[in-house]
Amino acid sequence: MHEIVKYSPLFYDANGVFHKNEWTSCSEIGKSFDGKKLTTEEYFTTENNYILAMCKIIRVTGSAHMTVEYLEKDELWIEQRMKTSKIREQDLLLLPTALKVKQGDRLSISEFSEVARLCLREYLYGEFVDINYRLRIIFGYDYYMSIESDLDNGMLKSIANKHSLYLDPR
Repeated sequence: MHEIVKYSPLFYDANGVFHKNEWTSCSEIGKSFDGKKLTTEEYFTTENNYILAMCKIIRVTGSAHMTVEYLEKDELWIEQRMKTSKIREQDLLLLPTALKVKQGDRLSISEFSEVARLCLREYLYGEFVDINYRLRIIFGYDYYMSIESDLDNGMLKSIANKHSLYLDPR
């Protein structure tokens, strides 16, 4: 299992502890980290990089669909939180997907991209698989994307780096 992250390996110590004040959630838009405010544009750039990297990994494995193997969601909480979100308009566009998706669903790559955004924004927690291609993608909190596949480290690192992301060095 590998993790793709936005956190530069330069800021991990020998024990694998990350030592930089860094944002970890879209709820932190507008807050400052090391004297720099997280803007909506920066947030969306990072989110899009994750989606692009994820889609590339799916395509490279030859997969066309991902299955929702496990899903946690609270529809009432999602609706309430979206109404007060700092990116309300963009979140509300994803509300129908959040309400519709369920465990066992087979998602096209574009459908999966919407669900992945909901996971990155911490509305859903999900584990997704394509058993035929032995691919598993899990979105954790704090902007960690776990990948289990037959792709080698070099390929995963290349895909991550192309999208301004990193393989977690720990």
